[in-house]
Amino acid sequence: MGCICHLYEFIREIKLGDNIAVRTQVNSFEGAQVKVNFWIVKKETNKIAAEGYSVYTLIATSNGRPTRIPEDIIQKYTI
Repeated sequence: MGCICHLYEFIREIKLGDNIAVRTQVNSFEGAQVKVNFWIVKKETNKIAAEGYSVYTLIATSNGRPTRIPEDIIQKYTI
């Protein structure tokens, strides 16, 4: 998969040595693309330090072109 877009919003500082958790959630599928939301949470306070999303594109290894995400993969990530 290739990534074509990122959007990050930094809300509060994270320092070297801070314990964090990264939570992700598939937002949507459209053709060859999937949008994934994320939240970076400071474990000590359970507050969000950053949030945003990335858009990934599935690329066929046979020809290097975008290819539709197979339905069986979509079903595995759909609630």
